[in-house]
Amino acid sequence: MAAPVDPVKAAEEVAYRGAMIVLTVIVMLAAYLRLHNLAADSLWRDETTSLAQSSGSLFHIITATAQDNYPPLHNFILALTVKLLGDGPWALRLPSAILGIVSVAALYWVGAMIGGRVAGLIAAFLLAVAPFAIYYSQEARPYAVLMCAAVLFAGAALSFLRKASTGWAVAVFLSGVALLYSHPYGALLWLAVAATALAVIIARPQPGGATALRWLLLQLVIVVAFAPWLVVLLQRAAALEQSGFWISYPSVPFVSIQLENVAGGTLAGVLLVAAATVAFVRPAIAVEHSPLVKPGNVPLRLGATPLMLLVLAWLVLPVIAATAISLVGTPILYDRYLIGCLPALLLLAGVGLSRFVTRFSTGLAATAVAVAIAILGVAFGTPSPRENWRGLSAYIAANLHPGDCVLFVDRDGAQAVEYYLRKPFCELYPATFATTVASHVIAVSAGNYAALDAALSSPDWRTGQPVQFNAIAAIPMTRASP
Repeated sequence: MAAPVDPVKAAEEVAYRGAMIVLTVIVMLAAYLRLHNLAADSLWRDETTSLAQSSGSLFHIITATAQDNYPPLHNFILALTVKLLGDGPWALRLPSAILGIVSVAALYWVGAMIGGRVAGLIAAFLLAVAPFAIYYSQEARPYAVLMCAAVLFAGAALSFLRKASTGWAVAVFLSGVALLYSHPYGALLWLAVAATALAVIIARPQPGGATALRWLLLQLVIVVAFAPWLVVLLQRAAALEQSGFWISYPSVPFVSIQLENVAGGTLAGVLLVAAATVAFVRPAIAVEHSPLVKPGNVPLRLGATPLMLLVLAWLVLPVIAATAISLVGTPILYDRYLIGCLPALLLLAGVGLSRFVTRFSTGLAATAVAVAIAILGVAFGTPSPRENWRGLSAYIAANLHPGDCVLFVDRDGAQAVEYYLRKPFCELYPATFATTVASHVIAVSAGNYAALDAALSSPDWRTGQPVQFNAIAAIPMTRASP
């Protein structure tokens, strides 16, 4: 005689399988959006800089990256990719695309811990279709690494809070080190999550002294592992304090624009903030009212749970810290650096929308809101096309004759053209422009640079009609007199 079937376990199995099917579709959608047209946009200056820093020996990678403003994790990954797949645009951007896809799956995992499977699925969907996340998952820069490490560290920290096992301690260590070595903003994200997690441990009703001590020691080990590069970053910060940085002062309009860019535009941002607010003001639904919410995944039934407050700190504290640093020191607040905070916003929005999923009609309404956020993001929040150095390089190759030179403002622009031309050519910079013997020059302007403006205004040269390549202008110049 067959054993009786437990209806609760059977329903749980069906719900789990259903959630995994939906998650698979979401991850496949994320993969398509990140891998499709991966090499369509031209590589721009910063991406070719990443390639230059990642080429050569391990010593070169470390020393070259140390002269820049971010840690070396992405360049290590890129160096391995180049050795395996070459240095084509698709290969250079593939690590970012893969990490962007991993971030979507990982955000479901974190969402399921916070608010159940429905919340995890909604958050994963929102990240899968977020224009900002897609854009920087198709760029050979450290931003997708930063986002993925932030999600993994937050998930590992939440798991450690639930069960302070050795396995989760190792996961916290690895993800924490990866977060710190991904980008300078990784330190802000790490500090926000680590400090809030400690507060959650201390605030628990049951004694948590031993767990708090383990957590503190674990964070100390992470800091020790990052200490060698922390010295480098502090030296770079001191240099930037003296020389200044290219980011604007954080006025209210400037900060507003940066946050809107991350959220996918004004309208999508308003809906996301509204949904995230619901997560804190609407009581959590009863588990039995939503079969996709795994029992035990909603720690408290009313108001903001401690774990949700941790996610809120993950979202808000790095923005506050970056703004404060920008106000009293060197401005560092910029939209793409905040990409590690985006999953936290989408996670809270997913929790808020999941609070309405009590029956088919409300579930359909929550789905419609999530789709509306995605549509508004695509319509109004897609970042501008990258600088078209590929098109510029083709123009230079067609118009550069023997004896002609190309005038660059800085070395970064020259690297981008060198990448596409793959052959030697005459390069000039403002400091050497006055001594050139060339009769014809193509001046490359990728912004309003005083040094290049001075060269263009020289009475010894005639300038022709600029040819635009997105944010770059190629300006033909001819010597006025033999």
